[in-house]
Amino acid sequence: MGFFGALYTGAAGMLAQERSTSNTSENIANVTTVGYKRKDTAFHDLVSTNKSSTSSHNTVYTTQVNRISQQGPVQQTASVSDIAITGNGFFTVRDSITNPDSEFLYTRNGSFSADNQGILRNTAGYALYGWSVDNNGAVASGPGTASLVPVDVDILATSSVPTSAASLYLNLDANEVPYNPHQFSTVSNLPASGEAAHFARGIEVFDSNGTSRILNVEFRSVVGPMAHFSSLTTADTGGMERSESMVDNPTSATPAITDGDILQISDGSNTLDVTFRNGAVNASLNEANTVQDMLNRINNFQAPDGSNPFTATLDSRNQLLVQANDPTVTLDVGGSSANVLSATGLNLIPDPDVPSDYTYEPEADLLTDGTANPTQSTFPAFSDSSSPNPFHWWEVRITINDPATPNDSTNQVEISKGLINFNGDGSANMVTDANGQALIDLGTIDFDSSDASEATAITLDIGRTTQVGGSYDVIQEDQNGAGLGSFQDYALTDEGFVEAIFSNGQRLNIYKIPLANFANPDGLERVSGTAFAESADSGAVTINDVQTGGVGSIGAARIENSNVDVADEFSMLIVSQRAYGLNSRVITAVDEMTEQAAQLKR
Repeated sequence: MGFFGALYTGAAGMLAQERSTSNTSENIANVTTVGYKRKDTAFHDLVSTNKSSTSSHNTVYTTQVNRISQQGPVQQTASVSDIAITGNGFFTVRDSITNPDSEFLYTRNGSFSADNQGILRNTAGYALYGWSVDNNGAVASGPGTASLVPVDVDILATSSVPTSAASLYLNLDANEVPYNPHQFSTVSNLPASGEAAHFARGIEVFDSNGTSRILNVEFRSVVGPMAHFSSLTTADTGGMERSESMVDNPTSATPAITDGDILQISDGSNTLDVTFRNGAVNASLNEANTVQDMLNRINNFQAPDGSNPFTATLDSRNQLLVQANDPTVTLDVGGSSANVLSATGLNLIPDPDVPSDYTYEPEADLLTDGTANPTQSTFPAFSDSSSPNPFHWWEVRITINDPATPNDSTNQVEISKGLINFNGDGSANMVTDANGQALIDLGTIDFDSSDASEATAITLDIGRTTQVGGSYDVIQEDQNGAGLGSFQDYALTDEGFVEAIFSNGQRLNIYKIPLANFANPDGLERVSGTAFAESADSGAVTINDVQTGGVGSIGAARIENSNVDVADEFSMLIVSQRAYGLNSRVITAVDEMTEQAAQLKR
């Protein structure tokens, strides 16, 4: 290599260091630029293809190395519209949302704010793109950019959420005296809804238009739906005393019962004959003298399988109440003489369906709808439907204002009614789901007959209701709806959602921010504004939800700073400066040597 080859090599070395210094200075200039990715300079020797050992010479050239895939430090901010990526991925942006020819670009600059049209743009002016989310929370996702739309936080000026689920958890008074429809002034079967509710609660819900409505939930303690019979309370007969004799006692409630009279109770499979005696009794023969004797004979009677088919009690008015323990059987009651069942005997109330008959059928099939509770199948199923507790039954009735006069609370319309039951320990005899919920399906409720658009489907959860103690106590009341509210603000979440915040306290997901990814992100083409364009070197873009498809996570109220290390850059600057000087000395030396060579002719 001659003088001129050495001269060219020195010049190439200076040019290479100049380019390195240019990249270093650009890195230092952008040390505080959000999302900036530094450039490095790679040096390569350039070998002449001339194979002559006497004339070949080498030189140097440089290439730019992008460090786009290298993570920058993440910094906490006070802005709810800032987001940062940790790991792989880019935000998808565009310069224009109206120009169809505007290409999609990709950036790590997550410092966004809404412009005067509500479009989220970062500090470089690029509009953020994401997946839309509908009112049911469904995300319109897709693997390519065709699924993306500009993020417009002003898309909803107002919003409401119709109630789809409500819950009422309370304790019911275990000492409440149950209604026995047989003893109503007009003898009937269930329901007991014509009587005053023992406890009632109004739950505010919201229809599809965001209008506030009230669900009235009434609770009535009732004698269970199993077949049962009762004695009648009147001013003449009074109640029974447990210790008084029932036989040949003119002052008792049963003056016509005589020694040897028999009360027969049958459920079709088991028959009990209670024989009344005036004096000592033999329990093994099912004999009874006092009221307590009769109760004991009924309660202690066993079927061949060892079960107790009947339960007998005196109610709060000291009237006889006998219930079948099997909810499916019918009770047939008879007496050896007319005196046993008559007004001067046990004074039993005939079957409400057939006033001259003493055959009593179950008042409702626990597994299906019945006359007494036509919507029982929409209530929680019973955990134990074959042998439920014969006591602790409640009728639940749910009403709303008459849809014809929706603003008049004095005129209520029933939308659902059914029975619930509690175990002996006060826990609910209900089948619950994995979340402990036991739902009453109220169906689609039309609150206003003049406006069909407000109809709303609602379920009511009563799964944590109990019956213990001696008082009513509302433990929790809740619902998932919200009335009409105006848009107030927006926020970005760690899950990548864009939330709209309304004056009614509602926070509604309106967009989901996915992340773009490339096979070789360092091969992206740089464009102004810390953005990058797809290139042949980068590979085609794929759009993925956060933390799927190889992309990282999103952090709200954070930004990713430049990945420039100032110490490294200044070290490189010093090296470039020294190398530049050394290459310049080569040119100076060659200049002096050529000058000396020129002087040889003098």
